[in-house]
Amino acid sequence: MADDKDKKVVGGISGFSIIIGLMVLFSFWLTTHGPGAVNDASKSASSTAQSQKVAVTSKSSTKTSNNTASNQATDKNHSPYYGQVSIRASSVSIDSPNKEYLTLSARNNKTPINIGGWTLKNGRDKKIYIVSGTAVHGQSVSVKIPSQGVVLYNPYNPASNVQGPILLKSGEKAIIVTGSVPTFGSVTINENFKINRCLGYVEDHPIDQTRNYNFNPSLKYKCPTSRDLPSIDGLDDICYSFVRSISGCHQPTDIFDSKNGYCLDRNCKLSSYCQAFVKQNFNPQTCYQLYSTDEDFIGPEWRIYLNRSWELWEKQRETISLYDAKGLLVDEISY
Repeated sequence: MADDKDKKVVGGISGFSIIIGLMVLFSFWLTTHGPGAVNDASKSASSTAQSQKVAVTSKSSTKTSNNTASNQATDKNHSPYYGQVSIRASSVSIDSPNKEYLTLSARNNKTPINIGGWTLKNGRDKKIYIVSGTAVHGQSVSVKIPSQGVVLYNPYNPASNVQGPILLKSGEKAIIVTGSVPTFGSVTINENFKINRCLGYVEDHPIDQTRNYNFNPSLKYKCPTSRDLPSIDGLDDICYSFVRSISGCHQPTDIFDSKNGYCLDRNCKLSSYCQAFVKQNFNPQTCYQLYSTDEDFIGPEWRIYLNRSWELWEKQRETISLYDAKGLLVDEISY
């Protein structure tokens, strides 16, 4: 009987111990692998990811900051007029500096840009030349654009010329000629000037067309024609037809004919009244009197002369740079 009782006690103790052990194991599982542990792990992973994101963002911000600083450094080398004035190599490396020229064009500028005192530079320092069998680097040549010019030019009455700074409005341009303008007859143009409706007369020789005072490109901007003279409607048919045939900025003159004597542009059928009318209305002086106060009389183009004896721009493998008065880059082309 005693043995049976002892067995029951031992069995009870053993069962109780097993239950206690299971509870301890379950508690350990909750601590290390249960829902709480999963949440903590998620929080830890989230924290790590956030830290990595912050690190990446910090690197990205640093990179962006460096790029901005780089752009600002580049912008410091550019003129405020960068993108507003451009260069075009119009006629370069030809047989005469008087025929070589560049074109500077202004666009999208709200106020006129003063290009006086700006610098043009060629790219000879970027090339190697062979001199006496030795390879040497070239030396760039820089030239300054003059600061003044004639805004209203009358070559037949220089006293009436109006000087001013060389300004470019949006849509206007400047022809920069390497050489100078030659003297022709009694007309001398030795200043920088803005074109106008009457300057085309300078290019026209009334008798010998082979002696024309040629400009490259031509000065013939909106030259007045017979259509600008309403009084031609009262002319006789022969005179009317002759007047309508006169090209813009052409001054008809008397030319000797062996049979008829002097005839106006070799037209010997014109009445004396017609000849007087033509001579009165088709000449540079009358042109200035009639049209110089018109809104469109002055054209959108400057002619600038650098007065150099030699050409400045290579025909090929050239770089031309334009700098403003402070030495900042305005534009640069290579070809």
